[in-house]
Amino acid sequence: MKLKGKLIEFMIVHDLVPVRIRWGKSASRIGRMFNDVFHMLDKNERIKLTKMMHSWGLEDAGEVVETLKIERNLHGCAIALMGMHRVFGTKSRIDKNILHICTKRRSDGDNFCELVLRNRDYFISKS
Repeated sequence: MKLKGKLIEFMIVHDLVPVRIRWGKSASRIGRMFNDVFHMLDKNERIKLTKMMHSWGLEDAGEVVETLKIERNLHGCAIALMGMHRVFGTKSRIDKNILHICTKRRSDGDNFCELVLRNRDYFISKS
């Protein structure tokens, strides 16, 4: 990872994303609108809305990868998730002692991604 990517990662991990970026992204996103519309629709229409949002997310993934200067792997996914939490003001922590095991991947043809999280200390001491 290049220096710019490392700097962006540091800002995200340490919750140093500038307020103007948080506000701009928060104001321009449609998360709240999605939630409100979702609850106004019947079950069949909710499925259509969810598929549409999923499609938009896949289309936006390339922009996120480029903007955050991350790789398309588990670490990059964690940074993107933490970045979105920081942008929208969600306080979250990804414990450094957690071992991530990806058992299924959509990119490998599975129907969904599956991630198993284990306490690294426990996992290593029991091996």
